[in-house]
Amino acid sequence: MKKEGRVPNQAIIEDLKQRGITEVYIDTSRGLDEEDALSQQEVEHQNQRKLSKAGELNMESAGTVSVEEELLKAKKIQDKAKGIMTNVLSDVKFGKPLETEAFDDLADGMIDSVIRNHNALACLGRIRQKDSYLMEHSINLAVLMGIFAKAMKIDRETMHQAMVGALLHDIGKIMVPDNILHKAGKLDDDEFSRMKQHVVFSRDLLKKTPGIHPLTVNVAAQHHERIDGSGYPEGL
Repeated sequence: MKKEGRVPNQAIIEDLKQRGITEVYIDTSRGLDEEDALSQQEVEHQNQRKLSKAGELNMESAGTVSVEEELLKAKKIQDKAKGIMTNVLSDVKFGKPLETEAFDDLADGMIDSVIRNHNALACLGRIRQKDSYLMEHSINLAVLMGIFAKAMKIDRETMHQAMVGALLHDIGKIMVPDNILHKAGKLDDDEFSRMKQHVVFSRDLLKKTPGIHPLTVNVAAQHHERIDGSGYPEGL
């Protein structure tokens, strides 16, 4: 099937549905956009909800303890994560070097919680606070990364580095102008080009940080790449 083209009639739409394709991207340079097009942040929120739903496993097989037993520990881990993320985002914004030791300890605590019962951190991740999207998104992604790694029976060290990468994958957004990062509507072409630079910012910052594992860098550098090569920044 073509990667791009016109969808001129309902028959084509039905054919796409039968092939398992439920969403398409609209090239607004070739036609009108939908009036209710989602903003960049709304799209990411929507993707986060889909990931959260996909990460939900059977409650009875979620771990070695009940959700109720794990919630208190998970809340302490979440609060610790928010404190670390707040400090790191502030440091990077003001040009201070990135300190990673706290993330190693945090990732270990998150892994232990996910192993005991992944639903506790996953449930807490659904409680959002206003104006803290970047911080909470990174923490929630790390939790989902841990749940995925646990389901795939990935070794602890790989899980650890992947979760640190998830915590730091969007650190480069601190360098994106606030008027673009927090824009309510859809980004124009120039704004979107500048938004996409956050991946390069994240990658470069992590590369020059002592002690960072290559897997952690790759998580940040490739989190917007796509299997068909249409992602960014490298189009892998």
